[in-house]
Amino acid sequence: MILVSTVLPLPFVLVLILWGSLESTGVLALSLFFVVAYSAKGFRFKEIPFVDSITSSLHFVMPAIFAMVLVSAPLSGLALTLLASFFLWGMASHAFGAVQDVVADREAGVGSIATAIGARGTVRFAVALYALSGVLLLLTPWPLPLIAPVALLYIGALVPWWSVSDAEAWRANRSWKWFLALNFVAGAVLMLVVFEWWRLAS
Repeated sequence: MILVSTVLPLPFVLVLILWGSLESTGVLALSLFFVVAYSAKGFRFKEIPFVDSITSSLHFVMPAIFAMVLVSAPLSGLALTLLASFFLWGMASHAFGAVQDVVADREAGVGSIATAIGARGTVRFAVALYALSGVLLLLTPWPLPLIAPVALLYIGALVPWWSVSDAEAWRANRSWKWFLALNFVAGAVLMLVVFEWWRLAS
């Protein structure tokens, strides 16, 4: 399985290298490094508190950066704001995902953001990241700020676990299951707003 997952993307990686520039290939290499380093022996970034959430979020943000570099899109203030918001959003999602496994991870000797600051601290950290992500979206031109309230849906899913103990953290899996539905809502709102923004900007 590891061999298949390694070999299968190679033709696509080769095409992206041939289509791209030295800069885009560098970004692509960095993106692939974070994918490998998250789980690969010798790196295991997923077991390093805070680095785990950062790396997980980079899995989503780096492809966006690669696409921008590939098409020579300007790295404007708006782009940086949107990327920063997306990055914080991704960190928050990973952090909350680690809450439900805090006891099992500790017993297995596996590190995570949750084992470092506890279930309660991780929930509050994730709430703060979602809130900051939403605030950044409020700084963008109309109608992009309409995406910001979606962060409140995720915060609402986390608030019931604001004071959860490590022993009861496994129960947070109930809210984690809601994330699948919330992601559909967030994606729909995001695309509708972005389409409207493109229409107004064109």
